[in-house]
Amino acid sequence: MFIDTHTHLSLITQNYSKIQNIIDKCNKNDIRILFNISVDYNSNFINKEISEKFDNIYFTVSIHPSEADRVEINKLKDIEKIINHSKCIGIGETGLDFYRNYSSVENQIKLFKYQIKLAKDFNKPLIIHSRNSFYEVIKILEVEMSEPIKAVFHCFSYSIKEAKILSEFGFKISFAGNITYKNSKLIQEAAKELDIKNIFLETDSPYLAPASKRGEINYPYNLIDIINFLSNLKELPIKIIEKEIEKNIIEYFKINVYTNRNNN
Repeated sequence: MFIDTHTHLSLITQNYSKIQNIIDKCNKNDIRILFNISVDYNSNFINKEISEKFDNIYFTVSIHPSEADRVEINKLKDIEKIINHSKCIGIGETGLDFYRNYSSVENQIKLFKYQIKLAKDFNKPLIIHSRNSFYEVIKILEVEMSEPIKAVFHCFSYSIKEAKILSEFGFKISFAGNITYKNSKLIQEAAKELDIKNIFLETDSPYLAPASKRGEINYPYNLIDIINFLSNLKELPIKIIEKEIEKNIIEYFKINVYTNRNNN
């Protein structure tokens, strides 16, 4: 069984019939579980409702760093109310984005620290968005790690140097469709050298379609392209990748998947 640890289904469609069609196509490639990641105030509640409709879809609670200038502080308490939901598996995506600069550095940092506190208070893993901000993110996490923190660096876009730092902290590294691009040599080198126990996989759909579908809307069932690429890159059989990554994700997020194995 494969798990897409980072998709934005509500940005593709909120129509349940269309979501079911996506799930059916995923099942054909043994992609059985989807983590539906929240990015703004409304998506938290939309994704909660989607998870309640479909057994094999989980969700996260979060406000993306790009929304830091626009989020109403008094509304943050609203999203806290759904963190204890049985299908909420993490806090994110949260972090810092110094590439787009859609929000001020000050507000991004404030929002990030707030969500780190949520992760600690509710004992949930963080899903980290880090773009042109690796060492700033690490510096903040180091300060906050007086208590243990679980974190997944989604859509990893750095080198093996940064990957090793994350591994030393016990953080997980998630590779998306950009690993398949010709100009992604540093990302590929990192994935090739990393122990499979530190690797998660994602589509980040509807963004970052793998090379064979670049320019198209990305869907969770395209995870199979990323799996095949990683298998060739690391010279590991797909069955080994499937077994190891599935086990690691289930343990890290503490999800019960037994009812999902027969989900059609």
